[in-house]
Amino acid sequence: MPDALILFTRYPTENFVKTRLIPVLGAQKATRFHSCLVQQTVRTLQQLRGWRPVIPATVRFF
Repeated sequence: MPDALILFTRYPTENFVKTRLIPVLGAQKATRFHSCLVQQTVRTLQQLRGWRPVIPATVRFF
């Protein structure tokens, strides 16, 4: 069985992700930026050989 890699990330909710960028970008753009970073990370990880595919899951605790 190949090794597995788990990507932990936050659900992209305004005012909860990339909070230090909010004063510069605004809450909505900071949230979109976070989403873009996560999507790019998933695409990059999916290209690695010898790893099981990464399947992002969304869990909200609030």
